[in-house]
Amino acid sequence: MAYFSHLSLTNFRNIIELDLELPPGVVVFSGPNAQGKTSLLEAVYLLAIARSFRAENEREVVNFQAAGQGGQGLVGGTVEKTGERIQVYVGYECSPVPNAKGHPAEERGRRDVSVRKQIRVSRVSRTAAELVGTVNAVLFTAEDIELVQGPPAGRRRFLDVLISQADPMYLQGMKRYQ
Repeated sequence: MAYFSHLSLTNFRNIIELDLELPPGVVVFSGPNAQGKTSLLEAVYLLAIARSFRAENEREVVNFQAAGQGGQGLVGGTVEKTGERIQVYVGYECSPVPNAKGHPAEERGRRDVSVRKQIRVSRVSRTAAELVGTVNAVLFTAEDIELVQGPPAGRRRFLDVLISQADPMYLQGMKRYQ
């Protein structure tokens, strides 16, 4: 059984900096609303499939102030698998995009920030497709009731993500099909 033994976040959502050691077994996070519990789950899932389950685009996961100032965001984790330790990092480098008059992005908000994502697995640069399957994760949220009651497209996407983690050839075939 694999598990995350360490989670490290910098400028990820509302979390400026966090280093968290995690024991093997079940871990429970509890606390008041808007304290970062869902952000922790989002970070773990991001380390498995290289994308957020909540964000429409990548600039949304980087802390608002850091993104506006051209800062960086980082999500890192150490996975303990049978006999091996895998370190996964997903980094975001933000660059404010000036408007036509040359005003910086922080004056207008985060939507005018370009974000470049970099992925490393045990210090080796990887693409998102190469990351999928390195760390396997399944996520259920309250919105996932739509998997049962909603349209079939949601069920297909859910199954595509699960199967892609188990079978790299499926992911490649799906990419060619799309």
